[in-house]
Amino acid sequence: MILYHDVGPNLSRTNRSHFDWMFAGIGGLVTFAVVPEQWEQALAETGEIPETGVGSHHDVVRRDHWMRGVPEKPLTITATRLPDHRTKYLEYEGPISGNRGSVRRVDSGFFRQRPDRACLDIAFDECPAKRMNHALAPEPVYCHRLSFSPLAPCPPPRSMGATDQRICDLDFSEGINNAWRLELGSG
Repeated sequence: MILYHDVGPNLSRTNRSHFDWMFAGIGGLVTFAVVPEQWEQALAETGEIPETGVGSHHDVVRRDHWMRGVPEKPLTITATRLPDHRTKYLEYEGPISGNRGSVRRVDSGFFRQRPDRACLDIAFDECPAKRMNHALAPEPVYCHRLSFSPLAPCPPPRSMGATDQRICDLDFSEGINNAWRLELGSG
């Protein structure tokens, strides 16, 4: 799930609106914040949007357009690991209590864990606003790959070696509010 969080005045951790990239995990939604300018810059570097649109009020991303094609070159984005979010955000759009802003869905889809590393296969929905009944959904087409790596040293997972990391095995608790590198490319 990718939500755009338009930040309100009472959100204490940041005053910058951002994308929340969320993945269903055991204890909630594993969440990373990506500011639009970083996403736009990554898209511009691959030629998905013109360089002149980065950071402008005319930017492509905030106008509900979204990258659908698989870039030839992977997108590398710096993201901030946030505390796990509640699963209600899988279905919720609108104002956030306490004047902390509002969220709207940008995209959703499916992911599956790759067994050999901190990497996911991603299948985005065909339409960002579509509400799919996952039990009746057609077989997703996994055409994107998303890998995770901390920018600052984090302790290794307790049960697995570094080459065997999976997103559900990474100890994200040590990485809260730390920068992570997300790389999105073809599967």
